[in-house]
Amino acid sequence: MITPNRMLREHAAGLRRHLQHCRAAQGRWFSAALVAERVHRQMAPRFVTTVAAAVLLLSAACGWI
Repeated sequence: MITPNRMLREHAAGLRRHLQHCRAAQGRWFSAALVAERVHRQMAPRFVTTVAAAVLLLSAACGWI
């Protein structure tokens, strides 16, 4: 027979396993992945503009050297 107390314990155990999995997934590279995602979110819609700006910046830097 399934009692409410048993259901609560099983739910809490499942939640605990889930949180441990999430904590383990946030390892050493997690912050790097967040930064890469932010950069991608900013640059992807403006890809052509970003490439044009990079080409202009590099050509200006090469011209000044």
